[in-house]
Amino acid sequence: MLYLRHLVESEVNANRIAKHAGVWVWDGQPALSPTLAEFLEAQIGQAPMQVRGVLDVLAVSEPLDADILATLTGPEAVVEAESLGLVRVDSGVRPAAVRLATPCLERFDATLRCICGDFAGAS
Repeated sequence: MLYLRHLVESEVNANRIAKHAGVWVWDGQPALSPTLAEFLEAQIGQAPMQVRGVLDVLAVSEPLDADILATLTGPEAVVEAESLGLVRVDSGVRPAAVRLATPCLERFDATLRCICGDFAGAS
């Protein structure tokens, strides 16, 4: 919910969400506010390096078969990313599919790639 709140506030302040004739209308493409970018960067920055690898892969290729993702990043990394609430595993489909957990991460995958890239070399 926190992601949504920041996104909506930013879009209202930028006049991309406005009330017209009693109906809220979203016009244009959402943009990542500096506050939300900082929040996402902090959340991702606290994740272990192996989890960042999971996010980096999903940022460029989601949804991804859970087995393929586990092969690329390690099964423990996928489990940990899910336990941290950063990804969600849809076991209702076969094969199970993994996605980024929040609409902000899904919508702003290019930003996530940049953030993950910045952290990829960090220790």
